[in-house]
Amino acid sequence: MSTLRTRLILVFMAATLAPLCLIGWLSVRLLNYSLALAPTAELDQVSRSLEKTGHELIRRASDSLKQDAAAGRVLPQAFPAATRANWPPAVQEFFSSGETENFILTGHQGDRIEYLLRRGDGVAMYTASLNGISMQPLSDQYSGARALVAAAGTHDWRRGFTYTYLLLAAAIWLIPRGERSGRGERRFDIPGALTITVATLLLVYTVVSAQQAGWGSARTVGSFAAVAVLVWVFALIERRSRDPLVP
Repeated sequence: MSTLRTRLILVFMAATLAPLCLIGWLSVRLLNYSLALAPTAELDQVSRSLEKTGHELIRRASDSLKQDAAAGRVLPQAFPAATRANWPPAVQEFFSSGETENFILTGHQGDRIEYLLRRGDGVAMYTASLNGISMQPLSDQYSGARALVAAAGTHDWRRGFTYTYLLLAAAIWLIPRGERSGRGERRFDIPGALTITVATLLLVYTVVSAQQAGWGSARTVGSFAAVAVLVWVFALIERRSRDPLVP
């Protein structure tokens, strides 16, 4: 009788745990494939390239304007000290900062660059066009892209999937047995149910996490060994229980 019960336990384990592991493995592969299709990584690279391009464009425009100003190829707009009260806010802010020179973006959505140069108690301002390139839209697009990348980084889809799958696996084991116990047909084998539930959860978690940890890692091998011990304990409990989960 005990030999037959042992065989039934093994058949029961193979018929329940194997499909769960297969479904978990396939689900993880599909999840990894779907996450690989997400454009987050590409968006991250494009946004950083956009930032680098914008900085390089401004740097070259600033160097060119500064060289033209030094060579006298462009004439400045002078702001003498006598008219300081009528200076534009940007010029007043520059003069108050104590800097000797500075570059600012102006015009329609930042399509012009201004070179502010301190001259005694006054300021000289040189202006150049960015050849129709508006920096404000580029800045807005970069900020939006970085916000999307940051938001995507706060969601761990793999962890959420793993926890959800573990909860579902626990429900598959516990709910039907709880209903059968409630009808009074037989006593609920709590030690056996807890043991096999923990073994199932640990097995599913090991299969799912092995994709990142590696199948030959110490954590994966140790988890499989713990599952084997729990299954062995479950078999002992079932053989000695008056109302086993597996008759």
